[in-house]
Amino acid sequence: MSQIRILAGTLRNRKLATPKGLHTRPTSAALRKALFDICKNIIDDANILDLFAGSGALSIEALSRGAKSATCVDNNKEALRCIRYNIKNLQLQDHVELLYGDVFRIIKALVQQQHHYDIIIADPPYGATLDKEGMSYAQYLLRILDNSSLLSSKGMLFIECSRSDIIDKENLSSLFLVSSRRIGRSTLYQYITVGHS
Repeated sequence: MSQIRILAGTLRNRKLATPKGLHTRPTSAALRKALFDICKNIIDDANILDLFAGSGALSIEALSRGAKSATCVDNNKEALRCIRYNIKNLQLQDHVELLYGDVFRIIKALVQQQHHYDIIIADPPYGATLDKEGMSYAQYLLRILDNSSLLSSKGMLFIECSRSDIIDKENLSSLFLVSSRRIGRSTLYQYITVGHS
């Protein structure tokens, strides 16, 4: 396993293991910094939902900066093993819930269980499509979250995807696009709920 470092907070400079292979792609330090600069005013005591969590770096970074809890979701066993290693190494077991399985099915289950999150972070597979029409994982994820109540009324949703992934920014019912930032080969989209000022 390769390693990255936590950027800030109580765990600053601690090392995190990242999964082997090409199934996961660690979020760059520049993108992590940009994301947490945006949500710094709501991070304290926040409940985090980390979709396609990979190494758990974004959740652990959030906890280091003051978040209350994190739920990490991934369908890759190596990724879950890596998250378990990281949270045990940093003694965060009481703050992290791990959910293994299809991310979209787990989202539906969380909706049925009436969970709400202050910050939702999603890093779906780059360039991957779900159907014959070529809808990207990022677009499908946005559609599902737009029609759910998972994001709290004052919360923020972040989706990291490839610059080549196409996302429909207009046809949304409950989410509002605040910004999109190109960072390296990635784009970071920030959404809030409609009516949140």
